[in-house]
Amino acid sequence: FLFLIYFGCPSTVSTQTLQRIEIPSSFNPVGSGARALGMGGAFIAVADDATAASWNPGGLIQLDKPEVSIVGAGFIRDEDLDFGTNPEANGSNSVSKTRINYLSASYPFTLGRFNMVISANYQNLFDFTRDWDYRLNRSSNGQMEIEEDVDYDQDGTLSAWGLAYCIKILPQLSFGVTLNFWEDGIYKNKWKKTFKNNRKGSDGGGKFTFESRSVEEFFFSGFNANLGILWNVTSKLNFGAVFKTPFTADIKLQSSSSYSIKRPDNPDADESDSERSTKHLDLDMPMSYGIGLAYRFS
Repeated sequence: FLFLIYFGCPSTVSTQTLQRIEIPSSFNPVGSGARALGMGGAFIAVADDATAASWNPGGLIQLDKPEVSIVGAGFIRDEDLDFGTNPEANGSNSVSKTRINYLSASYPFTLGRFNMVISANYQNLFDFTRDWDYRLNRSSNGQMEIEEDVDYDQDGTLSAWGLAYCIKILPQLSFGVTLNFWEDGIYKNKWKKTFKNNRKGSDGGGKFTFESRSVEEFFFSGFNANLGILWNVTSKLNFGAVFKTPFTADIKLQSSSSYSIKRPDNPDADESDSERSTKHLDLDMPMSYGIGLAYRFS
């Protein structure tokens, strides 16, 4: 899915008219672990290992011994570009990435007559990796002939540190909460967009070359919580539910842009400019929730 969240911030030098966040991967915050992903949302009703803090912290109570976990993840993303009026730019672009996806350490204990579990966690949630590179040929009734090379690159990730706590309220019911701190950790909580545009050709003013480059770096921080319950309805049937609270993230945007135009036949018409700026923005992150059912046949 591609989610475009527009801020409406004009840029005077860049060829883009709006600054925006582009997220090439799904913006649905799911948990970690290959086994859990294979079960889909149903793992919300299982949540019986140290990755439970990311799926349903209410399931941590099922851990009888201290447990640590580490999860790695990788992906390959292929994107096909299809330009209706410029078929010469058609083609595919591919990116790949491997990262540490999850780290955790959980410790169960008893206080009074209540069983409890505490857990420290780190989760890599969203990836912004994208790379487009294509060429356009533009012409107009013999008055304009331009070759344009476009290079668009985006890289970065968002992660959260978490502290989780779970308590067994009733013999069949447990409740848990994970506090997520969206700050720098193993990876920086930021992403960077670089846009390069090089053109050469001729127009009404003769031959020319044009070069432009814009860079935008987004630094992200925020806080939210995961609330979860696990209910053993019967000895075979489990019900789980989780709610991940919405929050407003703080974003610092540092941007720079530059361009130059050179005309070999008319050097007096050469021009160039550059600009730097820093802005502080708010990004509303949506709530998410899930329910799961698990039935043990034996």
